[in-house]
Formats: sequence, C-alpha cells, structure tokens
Amino acid sequence: MAVIEAALQAVFATSVGTSVFSAVQLVVFGLVQVWVFWRFGFVWMRTFRLAYYVLWHLAWGAARLQLLF
Repeated sequence: MAVIEAALQAVFATSVGTSVFSAVQLVVFGLVQVWVFWRFGFVWMRTFRLAYYVLWHLAWGAARLQLLF
C-alpha cells in the first residue's frame, strides 16, 4: 500500500534524481503513515498526512522561489 503513490510519482518524474528522491521520500512517508494509523487510528493518520502536505508545499514553495527565480 505504501508503495503505490511512490511508484506513480517515480514513473512520472521528470528526471532520474527526482524519481529516486520522490520514491524514497514517499515510501518512508507511507510507512510512517501506516504506522500512525495502526498506533493512533484514522483521525491522527489523516491529520498527519494533511500536516505533512501543508508543510511540504510551504517548504517547496519557498525553495522553488529561491531556486528558480
């Protein structure tokens, strides 16, 4: 289950480096997410996922501005 999102992101990545980074990051995130679900339940798993994506997009948005512009 944790590998599905990672595999899709890796397949559609624009470079090999991006593919490897995405795959590793998402497999680790997926495994942690499954652990949070088993340990604390659905609500905490969902909260963890939403918080992760908010922080990821804020960090990527700030980094992208510095790297690309």
